[in-house]
Amino acid sequence: DETLSLAIHHLPERSSAAVEVFDTFGRKMADWTTALASLSGTVEEGFGDTLLHDISSLPAGVYYCRISLDSFVAVRSLIVR
Repeated sequence: DETLSLAIHHLPERSSAAVEVFDTFGRKMADWTTALASLSGTVEEGFGDTLLHDISSLPAGVYYCRISLDSFVAVRSLIVR
């Protein structure tokens, strides 16, 4: 099993968070917002959460993981082998 570990930490303010995974064609392959919300609903100021998610169901390839907070958006590449 392959697992993706995503740590969100040291935020300047309380934020809600969304995590989505897209393939190279822009199709949404996964939405882990619910999984993150089930941890705490929001990420506390100066604190964080870690989301562990099984990615073995994704076919091998390159994906893009978009992490959205209230005032911040980041996109990181994800390679599944």
